[in-house]
Amino acid sequence: MAKVVCLALGLGCVALARSQENPVAHDIWVNPGFVSYHFPKHNLSFNQLNTGLGGEWRQSSEVSWSAGFFHNSDWARSYYAGAYWTPWQWAGWRWGAFVGLINGYPQMLDGGVFPFLTPVATREWDQWGVGMSLLPDYENRLHGAFTVQVKYKWKP
Repeated sequence: MAKVVCLALGLGCVALARSQENPVAHDIWVNPGFVSYHFPKHNLSFNQLNTGLGGEWRQSSEVSWSAGFFHNSDWARSYYAGAYWTPWQWAGWRWGAFVGLINGYPQMLDGGVFPFLTPVATREWDQWGVGMSLLPDYENRLHGAFTVQVKYKWKP
């Protein structure tokens, strides 16, 4: 766990420093949660439709800050906050990681807050965007999954 915390803090600092080098977009995106596909394991029943509400503020072309809640795969509510750092671009997609804090998973610290790090790929068009991630499997406490999220650019 200490390694994950150190890696998360390190990536967060690098992302913040690098974001100062890129043009600022300041877009605001909203999302209704995501859908997930859990890798078959132990015949467990997971929630695959993870509805909720989230917001994302784009600080630069590489960094955005995100927070929200959703109904997690263990059928409980989770709250999260963190940053996307997507420094690489290929085939119209931005590639990188999400690093932050999350809670609500009963087998992980009894539902308490823990640091989270996962690879991501995002693509944004004029009004719509999509994000994908590959969630890690962690010692029967968190169950690995592939997720897809749709987001909408909010224009006040």
